[in-house]
Amino acid sequence: MLKQWVEEDRRFLLWHQGLEQRARAWVDTSTDDPTKRDVYKLFAGSDLTEALDWMKMRGQELSQSEHEFIQASQKRQEQQQKNILNRRAFIGLVILGVTGGSFALNRLLLPPMPSLPQSHSSPPFILSGHTDVVTSVAWSPNGQWLATSSEDNTARIWGASTGKLLHILSGHTQFVLSAVWSPNNQWLATASFDSTARIWSASTGNLLHILSGHGNAVSSVVWSPNGQWLATSSYDYTARIWEGSTGKLLHILKHMRSVSGIIWSPDGQWLTTSSDDGILRIWNAAGLLLRELSGSTDNIPMGRMAWSPNSQWLAVASDDIAYVWNAIADTILQIPSSKTRSVTRVAWSPDSQWLATSDSRDNSAHLWNIITGLSGSTFREHAAYITQMAWSPNSQWLAIASQDKTALVADATTGESLYLFRGHQTAINTIAWSPNGQWLATCSDDGTAQIWDTVSGQTLHILNGSVRTQTPSGHEGDTSGMLVLLF
Repeated sequence: MLKQWVEEDRRFLLWHQGLEQRARAWVDTSTDDPTKRDVYKLFAGSDLTEALDWMKMRGQELSQSEHEFIQASQKRQEQQQKNILNRRAFIGLVILGVTGGSFALNRLLLPPMPSLPQSHSSPPFILSGHTDVVTSVAWSPNGQWLATSSEDNTARIWGASTGKLLHILSGHTQFVLSAVWSPNNQWLATASFDSTARIWSASTGNLLHILSGHGNAVSSVVWSPNGQWLATSSYDYTARIWEGSTGKLLHILKHMRSVSGIIWSPDGQWLTTSSDDGILRIWNAAGLLLRELSGSTDNIPMGRMAWSPNSQWLAVASDDIAYVWNAIADTILQIPSSKTRSVTRVAWSPDSQWLATSDSRDNSAHLWNIITGLSGSTFREHAAYITQMAWSPNSQWLAIASQDKTALVADATTGESLYLFRGHQTAINTIAWSPNGQWLATCSDDGTAQIWDTVSGQTLHILNGSVRTQTPSGHEGDTSGMLVLLF
């Protein structure tokens, strides 16, 4: 009995240390006004469940600010669940208002800029079939197929040019969180709350392998650039490397807390994992730990770390530290002005010359030339937190998504703002360019994903459902006007 109590106390103390750090980082984002604090600092999922359990058992040992942090986390999760119900009701309203909505949305856009790339039209179509919230959308690398995942426990593969449903991928027993394509377009991997990832044949829709072994939800899945390996992250405090062709487990990579982010370097030499324990770890494909980067009091989720396309630099950002690690020289470079800013997002230009960073204190985006060390343009158009940034394939334009319901497209070389897209009703979570730079996709809490024509500035497609987390590699457009795709 004593041994059990000692072990429980040890686990509580370890958990409480992490809570103190998270709560402090949350408060520091706005010490004067609690309503302006960064909601992305709050607990969610299994972390929130664990916190509520400890609060019931040992709540008297928590400070007032720690109670407020947990209560704010719970309130946000309840609001998100309420939003899901509202989105489902919203689907029917959008169906009834498609014709008028097309004209209204297009009127909200700024005039087109002739310098943006040309687009091509494609036949209109409607995608329908999912029976619950859509959690991700991703285009195949060759642009021929579209994959969606959903809380209806399925993923689906569609023809990109026809909108025809090709395959329903059934087998998961809980929500499917994401679907990602292999680099060779042959396989689709899915991650699920049922603690498994699965590999499917893109051509037949057949299940090829079940990747089982995680003890909690699989939060993300990523293919190595050569398609040989698949990496998964989980709330069970581990990441895992699997053989893509066989589904065989190769390596288990351990952290002290939930693994919140996982990315491969573009050359496939390194796998980077980040965790709620505040430690970022760099591994090789053989599962050997090569380097630890620490010093942050915050977790570093996807979007707050990014490899440069040439695999030389790793940019890392949290509210209390922002830097670039030179993987060749093994040196750390401080991101300019990061000591006076709260850097929350990082994105590399495809030519590996420019790093875009966002600042949550004034909702601005800044450019930094890694070659010269000089600062570039600054963009201050947004009125709320920047959620994601994405570069056009030619490294000329930067797209910026925000909680203020808008997305900005800016010229990185001149600093000129080209478009401000205003079609969404709530915060935009994801923004991505098509591989040819002709279309831009945005995903929002309003239950839609929208695809924009970067020539006319018109909304091309509205994908109805709650599209939330997946960062697609590209999206197709239709210059004939707005189209509603219902999931």
